[in-house]
Amino acid sequence: MGRRYEEREGEPATLGALPGSALLGALPGAAFLLTVAGDIREWNDRAEPLVTDRDLTAFDGLARPDHRERVRDAVATAATGTEPTVAFDLSADGEPVAFDCRPVTVEGEVAAVLATRRPEPPRTGTAADTDTEAGGADVGPLRRVELLEAVGDGAYALDGDRRFVAVTDRLAATLGRPREALVGEPLRSVLAGDSGAAAVGLHEAVLAGDRSTGVVEVTLEGAADELPAELHVATVSDGDDAGVVGIVRDVSGRHRREQQLARHRDQLATLNRISEAVEGVVQGIVESATREGIEATVCERLAASDLYRTVWVGRSGAGGLEPTATAGAPATLPAEGSPTEGDGDAADDHPAVVAFRTGDSCVRRSGWMTADADGEADRAAEHGIRATMALPVTHRETTYGVLCLHSPRADAFTDREQAALERLARVVGFAINAADTELLLHSSTTTELVFRIDDDRCFLARLSRTTGPVTLRWTVPEDGGLRHYLEVEGAAAGVMAAATAAGADDVAVVSEHGGEGGGTPTTVLEARLATSVAGRLSDAGAVVQAATAADGIAEFAARIAGRTDTRTIVETFQDEFGASLKAKRRVDEPVETARDLRQATDERLTDRQGDVLRTAYLMGYYEWPRDHTAEEVADRMDITSATLHYHLRAAQRNFLELFFDEAPAGE
Repeated sequence: MGRRYEEREGEPATLGALPGSALLGALPGAAFLLTVAGDIREWNDRAEPLVTDRDLTAFDGLARPDHRERVRDAVATAATGTEPTVAFDLSADGEPVAFDCRPVTVEGEVAAVLATRRPEPPRTGTAADTDTEAGGADVGPLRRVELLEAVGDGAYALDGDRRFVAVTDRLAATLGRPREALVGEPLRSVLAGDSGAAAVGLHEAVLAGDRSTGVVEVTLEGAADELPAELHVATVSDGDDAGVVGIVRDVSGRHRREQQLARHRDQLATLNRISEAVEGVVQGIVESATREGIEATVCERLAASDLYRTVWVGRSGAGGLEPTATAGAPATLPAEGSPTEGDGDAADDHPAVVAFRTGDSCVRRSGWMTADADGEADRAAEHGIRATMALPVTHRETTYGVLCLHSPRADAFTDREQAALERLARVVGFAINAADTELLLHSSTTTELVFRIDDDRCFLARLSRTTGPVTLRWTVPEDGGLRHYLEVEGAAAGVMAAATAAGADDVAVVSEHGGEGGGTPTTVLEARLATSVAGRLSDAGAVVQAATAADGIAEFAARIAGRTDTRTIVETFQDEFGASLKAKRRVDEPVETARDLRQATDERLTDRQGDVLRTAYLMGYYEWPRDHTAEEVADRMDITSATLHYHLRAAQRNFLELFFDEAPAGE
């Protein structure tokens, strides 16, 4: 324990009666007892490193020279009855420190100043009892209540029976009980929960002399709620009587920070698990070749993560949303016949239906299911489902279905988790689109759908109202939409103006032909459309075979893979473009080979065109730079250069007609 200076001449008589070493020893940090003039009267063990090998008499001697005035001002301010805090650098090593200066009153007068070092940042983990080498006191606890009032968040003194003999006003207010009512009560009466045994055990050990000081974490019965606190305990003695003094420190702020850190750690661990689960799903999707395989992989791998009790994927069917894949506990599904479109009063409130209908994710917490929802509430309670999230599975503007997850975690589906799952749903939509497209390319049997549209939401129908007939020749994808190449009956100037008025962007004339002898010319036009029937069919995995329009009525013929569900595509185009399904038929697609292509080419080319094209190719005429010029090729064939160019252009045109005229319009 720290030492005391000898009393000085002129020192107030009451100063010698101030609390002694044991009381300073109960303080959790370095502490000094000062005269009102700022001289050091006494210090505890924790302050010993600050004064070792230094002959100090005044408290400001701890500070470096340019900080001493602020220290003297703080002590003088405390002597007036207020409680300032002073920060300064130590003169020994320049370490920054801060001390709280509090007045100590005796019989209503400020007799001294208590300077206590502000605590270091809160410790993490559970506070444990600590020992210090503290000596006993030589004055009674009742005379120390004024000093106890000046420190901590409250303080008390106990007798040998562990009953209160002194309590500060601050502690009494914290406990919500009158100070006088606490005197005589046992310590255990203010302790809550299981903390009483540890606190009583520490006080008994201190009273028995087994240890001189200690710290224990307890829960106090506060005025409003239970309060986590630390008790810093030390022995005092008054002749043959022994007792304990304790200083209370509120640690609820530290607990809140620790709980917040624990929550953050749990959230990070959960996000890592979600990331691993999503990575596993993506890997499984890569290995799946069909839509059915993709849907099953998503459900199985997400359910295997233990983050979700049930995972299922559904598509729109005749009876509403129908599950096509499921994993985990029995799924909670929409009621049969639940609508997937519209906002009428009959719309089902199931999150899967909401997500499919609106195109946005839907999250619901426990309690959203009603008792009459076909036993869903009972199943949810049985399997511990506490949160549900449904996500639309989309690619571009096409919705393929809905992914629904039920979780046992009450805090499931945080913003970060939702963002990760929404990205996964988009990946699933892309994968389904790719699988359907590949299936279409390799399928020997396809389904052809013919749509009839007389709605101005269709560009071809809208354009044909002000021009002659319109035919879609082909499309080219690009950023911001799809570039359409259209053959329109009409003069170039009028057709171009009509296309612009109909809402097309970047309209340009490719060519104009016909019209000789007063006939109507035909214009080939290119235009970019942000949204079009052809583009949406392509997004849905279909290939447009033909598209025409006349007098405001358009027809589109498109083919999809034989095993692809046509219901979603038909419903999408009915909703978006007012389309009606005119025809649906199965089509056998012959598998074309390189030999078939060569045969079709030979049928289009004359013998002379074939010879010229083959010779030019073999002599490197089409290389860059050319191996031989046109004149050299003509010399080899013993023809003129003009004749060579004539046959080459004719052959190239026949070749291009084979590709463009017989290719589907959507390619």
